Amino acid sequence: MTAKLLTLLGATNPKRYLKSTLWIFVTKIISILVSLAATFYIARTLGPQNFGELNYAVSIVNLLAFFGAIASSTVICRDLVKGESNQRSILGTAWTLIVLGTGITIVFAVVLAFYLPHDQITLYIIGLLCLAQICSPFTVAQNIFYAKAETKRLSFTQLGVHILVSLAKIIAMTQNQGVLVLAGIMFLEQLIIATLSVLLYKKYTGIALTEWNFDSQYAKKLALDSVPFVFISMSILVSGRIDQVFIKYFIDITTVGLYSVAVQLTEIWQVLPQILLAALFPALVNAHTTNKIYGKRVLALTLLLSLYCVLVSLFTIVLAPVLVPLIYGTAFIASVPLLKIYTWSLFGTVSGFLITTILVTENQRRIQIMVGILPMILNIILNLLLIPQYGAAGAAWATVLSYSLAPVIPFFFSSIRQKCTSATVS
Repeated sequence: MTAKLLTLLGATNPKRYLKSTLWIFVTKIISILVSLAATFYIARTLGPQNFGELNYAVSIVNLLAFFGAIASSTVICRDLVKGESNQRSILGTAWTLIVLGTGITIVFAVVLAFYLPHDQITLYIIGLLCLAQICSPFTVAQNIFYAKAETKRLSFTQLGVHILVSLAKIIAMTQNQGVLVLAGIMFLEQLIIATLSVLLYKKYTGIALTEWNFDSQYAKKLALDSVPFVFISMSILVSGRIDQVFIKYFIDITTVGLYSVAVQLTEIWQVLPQILLAALFPALVNAHTTNKIYGKRVLALTLLLSLYCVLVSLFTIVLAPVLVPLIYGTAFIASVPLLKIYTWSLFGTVSGFLITTILVTENQRRIQIMVGILPMILNIILNLLLIPQYGAAGAAWATVLSYSLAPVIPFFFSSIRQKCTSATVS
């Protein structure tokens, strides 16, 4: 089925993309299962209050991580596919921009951490997570593997790191260590991934990072093409994390822990569409420039992902009363009704991933910005209105409603409507 989809997308070498997709898929699934086992054990050990404290600190840092999208990996991958000879300039320029964006993220996260009322332990956790952000620019080297559809070594390396880190977290819990140690392990994870990404890149290409160079003209182009991704990342991160900040402000930290369960069990299902779209992106770029039935191919991918979201949401609703106490323990039973609501946000999230991929392929910056910023604004407004009245359930509904706006926005533009019409008719 995947091979047929790749052929439909216009891939000139479907087997290469299929192998790349399979390597990413298999290693990612194993990694997720191991990480989830560790997360479930941590949640059971910490309980709702401490688990909420950890997730709250993560939310504070991730809330501002969108500045790093000033050099979007999707744009970088697209440019590497189109112009392999400029690899040193593409990656060197991207690295520089990400360093600047990460610096802004850290500054704002520290300011926000001191501005909002926190326990001292929360400040320490936020500090460690900010250190982890410093490692992120070096992972830009991974884009060469995705652009060339050569992901085997990268995928197995990431899998090995996730297994070791998950084991370290479990061991820390068995030794009665707290959330601060877990935050330290999360920092080490990012440091190891960044280091191995650089080493793999050097081994694969024979090019050292010192050979990268900064191209001011390309920097302007990359930043301009990535501006929509800043808004999209802002929308995803703010919409996905601001609710937990508001829940702590309006309710308490224990409710944040309960709400985090619904978020985690929904985010699990986002991984498969992300893997599929990341692996197929080079093929989609090639299809856009060479094939006349590009619209039909996008439509086929849309229908496939929509069916996936509906089936997963129904599955989650039916099994939620069993899954939550089985995985997290009876202390988290109050998360069940939250999960039944929050799971419907999957459709809007996955649709957003697909829309972003399509719009960057077609370089529709203006529409990308609208897709990013409007759902975020709606999410903040709905959280402020619904949480005081309906509690955590209001936050879940705010997420579902705001995320559902993303797939609708492009149809307000005539260029998109015309393409959809021509794809349907032809």
